[in-house]
Amino acid sequence: MGDLIKALVDRNRENVIRRLPKYMSGEQFMQLCYALDRNPKLAMAAQRNPDGLLNAILRAADCGLVIGSAYDHCTLIPYETKSGSVDIQLSIGYRGLIYQLFRAGAIIKATAACVYEGDEFFIELGDQETLIHKPALNDERRADPRWLFDKRNIKGAYAIAWLPLAPLKHHRWCFIGEIERARLNSKIPDGPAWSHHYPAMAQKTAVRRLSKLIEVCGETAENREAWDRYGRTVELENSEYKRFDDDDDNETPDDLPGTRAGRLSPKPGAAAGEANTEQGTSVKNNTPPPQTEGRNKRSDAPSPPPQKQAEPEPPEVDEPITDEQQDELGDLASMAGMKTSGLKKFVNETFGIADPAMLSRKQASQVMTALKKQAK
Repeated sequence: MGDLIKALVDRNRENVIRRLPKYMSGEQFMQLCYALDRNPKLAMAAQRNPDGLLNAILRAADCGLVIGSAYDHCTLIPYETKSGSVDIQLSIGYRGLIYQLFRAGAIIKATAACVYEGDEFFIELGDQETLIHKPALNDERRADPRWLFDKRNIKGAYAIAWLPLAPLKHHRWCFIGEIERARLNSKIPDGPAWSHHYPAMAQKTAVRRLSKLIEVCGETAENREAWDRYGRTVELENSEYKRFDDDDDNETPDDLPGTRAGRLSPKPGAAAGEANTEQGTSVKNNTPPPQTEGRNKRSDAPSPPPQKQAEPEPPEVDEPITDEQQDELGDLASMAGMKTSGLKKFVNETFGIADPAMLSRKQASQVMTALKKQAK
């Protein structure tokens, strides 16, 4: 296939460079695009869908992020669609988001990491916020890449940003449940990014949430452009995620930042409106709701004593699946002649859950009962 991608970007060189921000070297961006020919999967994708690959490169230029592992700003991930065609996903890395915030002058440095089983981790919130993470470096399991990339071994992820006005800094901690919610809300929850790069996607979730606490101060001509490129990146990121169902009022997910992070605020009077609503007052005209006139108008008629209503019983809480149940599910699935993909399909069809790791204990017990019957 030779230099197919190089020829593709060379034909569109002027358009690519015109989209880059002024502070980014066009020659450096082009050289990193040329290096994409070394990836056989991308080269094959360029042969089958050259327009898709070019569009992904142009989106990276619009965002002001360089492609490839040299900087880990963003990567191009080819995948096959349900119709059998090939598409290319521009996946923004958490280092790309950090780079843009740094370039905009909003931070002076930032870091992100995953917390694994066995790590010493302490977090305290409030007036005196503290976050301490001591990885279990002597844990022999860390020598196994399969263990490191298995989300069952990850307890959560965090991100820390140091602000220009030292010693101010922000940090954001995300439980594994918050990360899984972000994954399930993705348009491709089982796509290559989440399937093969789960730790990096977990760290990006923490960085995205952290970015909502950060804003740029003292804009200049240069950082204004960098902040604008960050806004474009956020818009692209948000397009990769679905909106919540009607039960959630179609609000933007918490893990997705606004195009101007740290500047979003409630509409004026929103808090007061909510308070008035709780007190039975109409929000529109600030007048009490009309009283319903009763059929019996006799004022001397004694009113019946109020009847005490029984308090509703608290809903039963079903705890999440345990590690032992997850292991047993895998063993029972093997005994029943069912592959991992088959188990996921069965769980999805039964409970509408994409991953067995998201089952509750009661649901897991039901699945195990069904697998035992099938294994007989």
